[in-house]
Formats: sequence, structure tokens, C-alpha cells
Amino acid sequence: MTDTDWDFYLCRVDDRPASIFTDLSRPARGADPTRDTLYAVFLDLAEPTDHGMGSGDEAEVLFGIEDAVVATAADEGFEYVGRIRGSDRWQLSFMAAADREPQLDLLVHPQASAAPRSYEIRSMPDPDWSYAFGMLQPDRERLQWILDRRVVENLARHGDPLTEPRDVAHWIHFGNPAQREACKARLTEAGFECSETDDAPDSPRPHGLIAKRIDSVDLHEIHDLVMFVVGHADACEGTYDGWETQVLGD
Repeated sequence: MTDTDWDFYLCRVDDRPASIFTDLSRPARGADPTRDTLYAVFLDLAEPTDHGMGSGDEAEVLFGIEDAVVATAADEGFEYVGRIRGSDRWQLSFMAAADREPQLDLLVHPQASAAPRSYEIRSMPDPDWSYAFGMLQPDRERLQWILDRRVVENLARHGDPLTEPRDVAHWIHFGNPAQREACKARLTEAGFECSETDDAPDSPRPHGLIAKRIDSVDLHEIHDLVMFVVGHADACEGTYDGWETQVLGD
């Protein structure tokens, strides 16, 4: 079975709030030449709410439609590549061979009619999978938000109320000691306690830095902090390699 890494992230599409759900690992497997056409199913929301992403009750209805369509579409040769929720619509995207709109409509119609929800299907050639590997994939900052959210959710699953600031350690790797020293000076000035680590000499970035500081692990605050550290790492040609902290109880 092929490993997948499905997750969602928040963003803006056409300058409106949106949520995108996609397989982060899919681009690494490359385009499937037998599926050279993009198919988009646009389901209209009955309760879009002010932000255009739909209410919780609306989401439950659309999740049901999505699950049913995706399951049957896979059996008919359609590969599901993601969802965009926003702009008063729920968009499901698939890749398949050309000229298969009628077959997809047969799968969508009974599910949408039962809800009921109006819908539209569009298709366009996309042999390079540019939509799945471009539009649906997060940029660097949104990918980091996903990674930060996963750490915070893992803390919560272990009983951490996420209310108390604590030591947070950030890991950064560099190609040479001078880059590390430059970043160390920047982060020390910002209140971090820094220590050096060294990997095997044949590692592409063997010179490591651990930067610690007492900070909040609220998702929004820790993400802003991470991007602050990433900015300093970038300025010194370093590679940010994530953060860790201890679980705190009530």
C-alpha cells in the first residue's frame, strides 16, 4: 500500500478564507501519465456563513457526500487529489483519463441529489498535474503551520492544557561553523540560550545549533515564533529542523 500524508491547512483563495485538504506526499510520486485530465466537482453550500466555508452542520453533510463520491470514484479510475473549502463552495478535485465527465457525473448526482446540493463539474487537460502539485500544495510557511499544529495537537493528546509557557528547543543545521556563529549571535540577542551540536563530518549540514527559550505553545504564538527563528536561520544559510518541548499536565 502506498504511504500517504493527508492534511489540511488554512489559507486564502481569491482573497477569501479557505481550507485546503491534500496529500502532502503525492508530488514525490510524480504524475500518472494515464490520468492526464483534472476534474473539479463544485458543490454549492446551503449554509456558507459569512466566511464562505460553511457551518459545522453544513460540513457534516458535505463530508458525507465527499466520502461517498471519493470511494466510488476510486473504483472507476479517478484519483482524488484534494479539496478546497471556501468561496461558498466545496470543491473536490480528481485526476483521470480524458473525456470522463459523464462517468463522474453518474457518481456525484445521486449523492448530491440526496442531500440535496446543487453542483457543477468542470475538466481541463493537466498532464503535468500542475494543479495537484501546485495549487493544492502548501507553500513553505503553510507547511510549517501544519508541522507546528501537529506538535501542538500531540501535546494536547497527551493531556497538556497548552496554557503554560515552557522551554521550547529549536533545531537548526548549517554547512559551516561561520554560518552557525552568525545565527547564534542573532538568536542570543533575541533571548535564546544556544548550544552547539555536530553531526557526522560527511553530513551535508554537520554543524547544528539548538536554540532554547521559554515561550507559549499556543498554536498561533508558537507558529509566529517558529517563523521568526526560520527567518534568522535563512539569513545565515541554515536549515530549520523543527522544535520540541516537554508535555506539561494540569
